[in-house]
Amino acid sequence: MKPCPGGPSRTGERRLRPPEEAVEDDRLAVLARRGDPEALSILYRRHAGALFDHLVRWTRDRDEAEDLLQESFLRLLRGSRFEGQGRFRAWIFTVATRLALDRRAQSRRRDEILERLGRDLGEPELPSAAAGAELPRHVSALLGTLPETQLRAFCLR
Repeated sequence: MKPCPGGPSRTGERRLRPPEEAVEDDRLAVLARRGDPEALSILYRRHAGALFDHLVRWTRDRDEAEDLLQESFLRLLRGSRFEGQGRFRAWIFTVATRLALDRRAQSRRRDEILERLGRDLGEPELPSAAAGAELPRHVSALLGTLPETQLRAFCLR
């Protein structure tokens, strides 16, 4: 995966930020939310690297971290609740962390559902050699129970 120009450095480099830069970030966030692409670009260059590193630690997956990074910045543009009162950096990290937690919860729910389905369906029974001779008849009988559209789709295979 090729990094975006001006994107995260992925070096883990940390630097102290002067308080006036934090205030400027808040103003830039308000401007970005109003549609100023330069303001968004500055915020992305300033925070994407650290935010990406944070998300990689949470997800342990660089591709997923990249997706969450993009979604975090999109939240700023899509009518987020950031109003310029507070610290943008804290806000964007909170948004990203919540997105990561939501994604993890969705993944767990999906895994639980698939596991339950597997238990409910049980292990498929393999036909014995004697039953194997009757298999075509059983398949034909089962195919006869399918609705016409599904039967046509099955027969096309």
